Amino acid sequence: MIPQVQERTIISGGARATSSFEISKDDTAHIMTILRDTLYSDKIMAVLREYGANAWDANRMVGKGDRPIKVTLPTLADPTLRIRDYGPGLSPEDVERIYTKYGASTKREDNLAVGMLGIGSKSGFAYSDSFAVTTWHGGRRREYVAVIDETQKGRMDLLLDVASDDETGVEISLAVRPQDIREFETRAAKLFQHFVPQPKINCALPKGPTGKRLEVDGKVLGVMNESTAWEDKGKWTAVMGCVPYRIDLNQLGRLNSSNGESHEVSRCASQLGGVLYFEIGDLTVAASREELKYSELTRINLIARINELVDEYVKQMLAGLDQLTQWERRLRIRQVSGMGLPIPTDQKQYDTSYITLKPTKDALGKESIVTLTTKNYRESFSKNETLRIDRTARFVVKDDKRTLKGFDMGSGDILVSPVAGTSQFLVMTELKRMIKAEAIEGVPVVMLSTLPWTAPPRSSPTGLRDAAKAKAQLLKLNPTTPDFGGIPLSRHWDVVSHAASDKDVYVVLESYRVNSHVGPTGDFYEQYMADSRLLKDLGLTLPPVIGYKEMTSKPLDLKKIKGTDYGKWRSTGLVELMKTHAKMKAVLEAIENGGETSYDVDVVMLEKHLGNDHEIVLLAHKINDARSVIRMADNQLLRAARYVRQVTPDKVDHTAGPRKDIMKRYPLLAVPGIEAAFGMYSSHKNLWVDYVLMVDVVNMKGEKENAA
Repeated sequence: MIPQVQERTIISGGARATSSFEISKDDTAHIMTILRDTLYSDKIMAVLREYGANAWDANRMVGKGDRPIKVTLPTLADPTLRIRDYGPGLSPEDVERIYTKYGASTKREDNLAVGMLGIGSKSGFAYSDSFAVTTWHGGRRREYVAVIDETQKGRMDLLLDVASDDETGVEISLAVRPQDIREFETRAAKLFQHFVPQPKINCALPKGPTGKRLEVDGKVLGVMNESTAWEDKGKWTAVMGCVPYRIDLNQLGRLNSSNGESHEVSRCASQLGGVLYFEIGDLTVAASREELKYSELTRINLIARINELVDEYVKQMLAGLDQLTQWERRLRIRQVSGMGLPIPTDQKQYDTSYITLKPTKDALGKESIVTLTTKNYRESFSKNETLRIDRTARFVVKDDKRTLKGFDMGSGDILVSPVAGTSQFLVMTELKRMIKAEAIEGVPVVMLSTLPWTAPPRSSPTGLRDAAKAKAQLLKLNPTTPDFGGIPLSRHWDVVSHAASDKDVYVVLESYRVNSHVGPTGDFYEQYMADSRLLKDLGLTLPPVIGYKEMTSKPLDLKKIKGTDYGKWRSTGLVELMKTHAKMKAVLEAIENGGETSYDVDVVMLEKHLGNDHEIVLLAHKINDARSVIRMADNQLLRAARYVRQVTPDKVDHTAGPRKDIMKRYPLLAVPGIEAAFGMYSSHKNLWVDYVLMVDVVNMKGEKENAA
């Protein structure tokens, strides 16, 4: 990237002596230490960003901008970060100049590359005292190691120089501490989602910023985040080349530029958020490339791009309003207004959250000819003459005498009911009048009789009958409605001939509803679908479920029904079924061994101070091994394993076995838990180790005294 240089004209007179500023040769090591240790506040992100951007640049330099770079994130099995490009590679002279001299760069002649400072290639030293560089160039493969030596200046050592016909390019390798592996993956997802193309990488990356992508004349301005959540407001990101930068709106505001022009960011910018795209060179950045440098050029370009994006978004959102119904127009205006965007003056009348409905009174002016009600939190209906401007809102005309509790109605539904003596024709006429009067034409109107209805459960019957004479039915899911919605529940049951067995899984039906407690959801149909999806993810299948119909005139004798009630079967049969999965045993053992702790134990530190055979070190290895199993397991298997542990009587006990012995020997480690015991994420690791060593000394002394 071509650096932005501000030209200055200096006029001075009367100077008797002049000295130039330069870096003291005696203090070179000190300056290099500052550049390594204090330049970057986020050292992990610095390594990923600098070497990732360098690789991205290298591909573009040889016309391979559409080819992904290769990023291999560290794992417990191989805790090494590798970033590989397919650019021109580096000659020995290039390696010496780029990696051993701060400020040396090959990217200041044009804006094809995002780099230019000559610092990023040494960013590995911000995280570690060494990193490796492999370069394929001129038919040779050369491997170098960069290390901080006793002079604190660092050096590059050539370890290998052999002939090679591999594709040209450079690969950076960096050893990673086990406790940082997860952080590398988290930051990689945050950074590399903005690369185009995205790298070939051993983790899942977001497909890119979410929201509405906006273009003008084929030029991509950015992506508008359409979220109305408070935490998303005012969050803007600028992407220049492949590197994202957080935008601080407080740095923008009103700007009077040096050429006399005035620039001001849109007032609604603080209510919005999104990602802006810039050409390389449009913005200036800090030396660390962690933040933008808010020069006049940067501020002008940021203000202009935010305003462009807002204007284009409003233009697209309000396009074609005249072709929309009044209701759709209100919905569109509310969406735009809710995001803090400006509303045109001629559309202001549609910018309302609610509409107050005014039903026509009878001849005496006392009572309306229709009543308007909505379902409340108690599942009963109460008077409501206010319509919320929302996509869930609609009018439901009562034309069915069945109980309202059986109909599937939402909180946004307004039930229009006739008063005594009012015909259906008058009800529809009155509804049309209100819709026209309130300018909401196009609002959905449905008849109550068209909605799904299920008879509410009746009270428990009295009396008994033999279950052997009950009608047995086999549950079969309709593939077109797997969530049991939209059609009567009775259609999900087929009458079959079935000989009752102790192996049956059954439910008792009353109007095709199941009253017994079957799981966390409390609803059999919801729970059945959740269990079915869980087993499907594991490649397993639920057994058939037998339904025994309960009738008021012929109640069931539950003691005579063979088999297991579905609610009880979930905590036994379902668990045993899931345990048949090939990997379930290993995951369950990993959970028992503390594999779901938040961080890896710092085994290297423990071994250094306690030795390889110490009981705490051995347990630490066991925990890390368990975490490795958990990390490699897919989400479906983990979810199933957690359920198994939840319902299994012998819950996980972190104080059992080796843990119990350790807690007894080192009582302070029992509070607040096993994580604190090893100082996994504590800044006082050495104090924990000192405590363990002190207890060991005391115990050893006691053992000797007892022996004597």
